[in-house]
Amino acid sequence: MLLRALILVGVVVLIVVGIGFSVQTNQAAKLPSAYDNGLSVEAAFQGATKPLLIEFYSDSCHACQIVTPIIHEIYERAYKDKLTFVMANTDDEKNAPIAELFGIDAIPAIFVFDPRKMKKAEVLVPEVFHASDLEKGLADAFTTVANAKAKAINPANAPKRL
Repeated sequence: MLLRALILVGVVVLIVVGIGFSVQTNQAAKLPSAYDNGLSVEAAFQGATKPLLIEFYSDSCHACQIVTPIIHEIYERAYKDKLTFVMANTDDEKNAPIAELFGIDAIPAIFVFDPRKMKKAEVLVPEVFHASDLEKGLADAFTTVANAKAKAINPANAPKRL
């Protein structure tokens, strides 16, 4: 009887520890940085042949953890051939000038930006996250940027804020 009780307790402990490890592993996979392809905004800007989809995020941002997989899935399904996906971690100091240029004061912040036309459109992130709202916001932003006329930019007069 005592042996059965000890075995039962051991099995329960293994299950609880296994579940805890599984939950921790799944949470790590959901961090926005898991979707970051390592392409910097500057490198994407310089080699741009199509508009950029830029997401400003932080791994510690709960909203980012919810929105990033949705935006990434929409991008993969509908915009992979139309946009270049770039992520900028706002916790990384090297991204501070880009975040300032885009006027980032809250995250997640998502933009479609065409460096050839110097045109940007923000993808509005609703307080209640629905994939359909994000998809519509991305479609609207893409259309705004795609329909914009190209601007001639004099580097000496480059904007301090986009």
